[in-house]
Formats: sequence, C-alpha cells, structure tokens
Amino acid sequence: MHYLIKFTITVVIAAFTPGPNNSMLMQSGMIFGFRRSIQHILGVIIGFGFLFLCINFGIYALLIRYPLLHTIVKAVGTGYFAYLAYRMLVLKADKGEKGTGGGLSKNKKPLGFWGAFAFQWVNVKAWFFALSAIGILPPSRGAGQIVIPVLIVTVFTAGATCTWAYSGVLISKVFRNPIYLRIISSILAAFLIFIAVDTWL
Repeated sequence: MHYLIKFTITVVIAAFTPGPNNSMLMQSGMIFGFRRSIQHILGVIIGFGFLFLCINFGIYALLIRYPLLHTIVKAVGTGYFAYLAYRMLVLKADKGEKGTGGGLSKNKKPLGFWGAFAFQWVNVKAWFFALSAIGILPPSRGAGQIVIPVLIVTVFTAGATCTWAYSGVLISKVFRNPIYLRIISSILAAFLIFIAVDTWL
C-alpha cells in the first residue's frame, strides 16, 4: 500500500498548484463570489474524477492509436482556452451583494457545472495530472482497487478548488479597486494562453 502514499503526494501537489482550473476558479471567486462559483467547483470535481476513471480504463490508448484524434483534442482545447481567456478579460466586477464575497457581475454568468465538466476533457494539465497519478498505481489492478485512488483524487480536488475559489473572494476584498481586479484577471488570462500555446511546443 506504500504506492498510495506516493499517489497521494502527487495528487496534492498537482491539485493545489496553479493550473487552468485553479486560475479560472480564482477569477470566478473574484468576480462572482464563492456561492455563485459552486456549480463551477462541482463541475471540476466530478468532471476530473470521471476523466481519471476513463483514463484508468484505457481511453488514453485511443489517443495514442489515433494521432488525428489527439490533434483534434488539442485544437479544441486551444480554442476553448482562448475563449476562456477572452471571457476573463471582459468580465467586470461590480460592488457585489453583502455577505457573498467577491464582486458579482450581473451582466455575466459564472461557468456552470456542465461547462466545467466538459472543460476537463480539453484541459492539458488535467490529462497530465491523471496520467502521472495513474502511472504510480500498480499495473495490474481491478475495478475494486481504483476506488481508494478515486476517493483520494476527489477529496483533494475538492479541497483545491474550494481553496482557489475562496482565495479569489479574499483577493476581491483586499483589492477593491476594479483596476487591480482587471490586472489580476489579465494575468490569469495570459497564463491560460501560455498553457494553450505550450501544448503545441
């Protein structure tokens, strides 16, 4: 069972370090507040858990066998990253509602459950995260042996997503000037673009 220790360490590092999901959730917390970001959070948690299961049961082999499919996934991911970066730039924080935290933008809506769920399939870091973690598990494992790893992934993904979303709420309280929030959003958007470009290098 010592492999579970290595697996857990890998999951913790990957889940809490900066990435597309965490950057988007921080910005969502800044603009919409924590409560309105819950659907986004749940979409990431369940979406990544489902992706992890699918990769564990061999879906990545399809991408290796059919390079064109792999290229299509990358292309769709790049386009979606660009769209999300643009979305980050155009969202504006309002004064917000008392007690919600964050600035609520009434003209825009936060990313919903299904949008966040689908995003995991074109999220490069999510794929690398899942593949790296699965590589630590024993090669010969049945369906029952994947239950604990899935629970570990779910727990720490939940912790990371909530942490990053709430950090956005705290940032919006500290930096109340819309100019500062726009600068932070621009940095997060640039980070998404960098990741999208880096997938082709």
